[in-house]
Amino acid sequence: MSHPMNRAAGLAAGFFLLLAGCEAPDEHFSSHKIVFVSDRDGSRQIYIMDADGSNQTRLTEDAIDYAEPQFSPDGLKILYSSNASSAGGDADIFIMNIDGSNQTNLTNRKGLDFAPRISPDGTQIVYVSEGEDDGVNIYMMGIDGSNRTDLTPGQLTGFQPRFSPNGSEIVFDTNYPEFAENFAIFIMRTDGTNLRQLTGGPDETTFHINSQFTPDGTRILFEGDGGYYYLMNTDGTERTQLPTSIVYNFGAQFSLDGSRIGFMSLREGGNQEVFVINVDGSDERNLTNNPAQDYPTEFSGDGSQIMFGSDREGNYEVYLLEVDGGAVTRLTHHPANDFPGRFQPQP
Repeated sequence: MSHPMNRAAGLAAGFFLLLAGCEAPDEHFSSHKIVFVSDRDGSRQIYIMDADGSNQTRLTEDAIDYAEPQFSPDGLKILYSSNASSAGGDADIFIMNIDGSNQTNLTNRKGLDFAPRISPDGTQIVYVSEGEDDGVNIYMMGIDGSNRTDLTPGQLTGFQPRFSPNGSEIVFDTNYPEFAENFAIFIMRTDGTNLRQLTGGPDETTFHINSQFTPDGTRILFEGDGGYYYLMNTDGTERTQLPTSIVYNFGAQFSLDGSRIGFMSLREGGNQEVFVINVDGSDERNLTNNPAQDYPTEFSGDGSQIMFGSDREGNYEVYLLEVDGGAVTRLTHHPANDFPGRFQPQP
């Protein structure tokens, strides 16, 4: 049996690798931009386009691969990271303006810095750093790379940190040494204080990963044993299981109003499908129902559409999917691979 940490890393890496002429304009997103990753020019680079697929523009111009693009809360900057395998074994975190100007390496060191997230107020970045101090720890830095601080020095291994909606706390996954091969969910304040364990324990066999706050900040969603999703209060109480099938579910994304969860599931013949379920566990639906590999990345601001990637045309392309109705719009048309990213936030 594979080590759970390797399993988590492998699943995250596999999904991470996927992330990285047009239809008529869509009325939902006529003013939005979409940031995405493409290998159409060789290495995986960051691109931006209008939300109807027009004006596709390359922003980065390096030989190394980039991934994890995301907009700052004000929509004026793009945070992204480099892939270690293409950068001499190092992975760094970068930021740039949405026109590609002022590209800045924020970490710029030997080692691995990855999984960055910008705070809701746009002033801080939380991320994972390996090899800087004493392991794989959660770090915080300013949006300009200043004041880099280890939030979990000598305590535990941290993965997938996420801010609470009000920016006061961080939830993350860990395989704290006492848990041996188990993964558990922890929470702490953004200065690293008030560290609390929410799930798992030395005598409990758990595999709890990919935790995140609900949009209203009152609960935490995570992936648990058997591929199920669970919701719990931010103090770990009142844990409930969403009634999804007993298969591996991955990549959960909330609609901005918190009423729905979009996710990827392997249940239909072993291929990846995009599903949606109400946060109360009702109305679970397969939205793609296609023999290709499909995976979601984000809901639109109004919750009516989901951006997803699919290889249904032989290579990966970026698509939009109507949550109610199922209409699919293809945004990219290139023989190389295009991987969906994020919508630009709107005021």
